[in-house]
Amino acid sequence: MKPFSKYLRSGFLSILFVGCGGGGDGDHSLQYGGEWNVDVHFSANGCPSSVPVVEDLEYVHDVFTTPDQSVRDAVLMVDDQGDTFSSGETRPGTDSFIVTGQTHPLNPFINNFNCNETIVWSYFDIKEVGGRLVSDSVGRNSLIDCRSPSEEVHCNVYYSGSATQKAL
Repeated sequence: MKPFSKYLRSGFLSILFVGCGGGGDGDHSLQYGGEWNVDVHFSANGCPSSVPVVEDLEYVHDVFTTPDQSVRDAVLMVDDQGDTFSSGETRPGTDSFIVTGQTHPLNPFINNFNCNETIVWSYFDIKEVGGRLVSDSVGRNSLIDCRSPSEEVHCNVYYSGSATQKAL
């Protein structure tokens, strides 16, 4: 991680803990907040073969829930690269959450196309095992949009795997 990103992440997390108390208080019985170790593997490529694909990815996600005025809690996640994912919410009764990252440009991999990527993380079927939360159904979906003056390409690269919350 770049040094500046590390300091920015630390400051951001400190503000979040002070401002939000570090945890949610929603209708669901599981508290998703905390650090998660995530391991995902390449599953499907709906893009042209020129899209670079990495077989295995490992991440550390810091997950925060912030109480909302509705029955759902808002979810914020920061990965170990300093990327922030939000606009997520817990889904009471389903033991899951979904978060979306900001759209960012990709290095050109198709000639004469400008491409952008939006990453969506989904954690489904979260359950408590041995005093911590686990999900054997984690997905990382890369939504890729490429445009040239005369053509558009929209495709997905999908990774699936699991995540384990570090013990609190």
